[in-house]
Amino acid sequence: MTGAALVVGSRTRVSSLTRIDEIDGIRGWAALAVVIFHLWLETFGTVHTEFIQPSYWFFADGPLAVYIFFILSGDALSTPFFSTQRKAVLDKMVIKRYFRLVTPIFVVTLVTVIAIWLGLTSNVAAAKIVHREDWLGRFVPAEFSALDALMYPFFTVFGFGGNTKGFNAFLWTMPIELCGSVFVFLYLYVHEKLKYPKVVLTALIAISIVSINWYALFFIGVFLSYLRSTGTLDKFRLTLWARIIGPQIVLSAYAIEYYLRSHMPLHTASNAQEAVRLYVQHNDKFILATLFVTGSYLSIDICGFFRNGLSRFLGTLSFPVYLVQLLILCTFSSYLVTRFASRIDSAAVCLSIAFAGVVATAVCGYLLSIAERRMMRLLDIALSKLVTN
Repeated sequence: MTGAALVVGSRTRVSSLTRIDEIDGIRGWAALAVVIFHLWLETFGTVHTEFIQPSYWFFADGPLAVYIFFILSGDALSTPFFSTQRKAVLDKMVIKRYFRLVTPIFVVTLVTVIAIWLGLTSNVAAAKIVHREDWLGRFVPAEFSALDALMYPFFTVFGFGGNTKGFNAFLWTMPIELCGSVFVFLYLYVHEKLKYPKVVLTALIAISIVSINWYALFFIGVFLSYLRSTGTLDKFRLTLWARIIGPQIVLSAYAIEYYLRSHMPLHTASNAQEAVRLYVQHNDKFILATLFVTGSYLSIDICGFFRNGLSRFLGTLSFPVYLVQLLILCTFSSYLVTRFASRIDSAAVCLSIAFAGVVATAVCGYLLSIAERRMMRLLDIALSKLVTN
């Protein structure tokens, strides 16, 4: 994210010189939730069903975190333009977006291919031990060519390239991320010509909900960014009503997920109440993500948490951590599962393996983030020369 927020007291002023810290913070914790979801709940949930508890599922709900990512992407992509109102900024972002995604994916794909060639992947053996052959056992391609590996980070991961092999199943989000980014940029290019941007954004959200609600999340992010740029979000935050209602909106998201996971899902509705429940059940992640992000933005206190040092640090690791988690799962974590296979019935052992995997993912994500920043700096220099010329 290249947007900005300059905090003066409890008030947030948009600036192109800094970042929106709460966006980074939320994204960081969401990325951590995805990692915990995969390395703990998904990996060991079959052999230890006690791990899957409605009371704390909300905090490690990986699918929900992905929906949150899409809202944050719409916000982060819009903020630099809204804060400067300069088309040049938008032009640079459009060019940079593809490389911003491709560069770290290429690095992780290269390391994954090397790990496969060296025989460091143990996910197939581990899958049999934890009874996840349908999931963990299918992550690494048994056979692939150099062309498959080369095409993946540049084309296949975004849904292009036909039936070539995949190397990171968790990157199923990339086609949505790329298309969502395109839709956001297209809107931003015509934003200045719109007489009623709020009406247009509301219409785009409504149309997207009816068609493909993935993209409604991006437009919700754009809408929130626009409210911030006009000062409307700050005005809400400064009211006592927002300080009370913001946390309640977040708690309502938790309560809805707890209720849905504590009750058997409905298949049909015989009355209006059941019809509402059926709709919420079918659109739960979309609703929960919207409630969580909106409630967090409205609350000064929650934003304060997401702006603290730890949250912002996690934010800098969010995309790298998201990228390396499958590699760690198929190598380090899977090795530990096979190493302690005779003790896999122990919840403490499984928790220890999951914790070690999360730590390893964070460390590798940090190393990747250093390389990513340097590569993005070189890209910025190249783009600056291109624009100048």
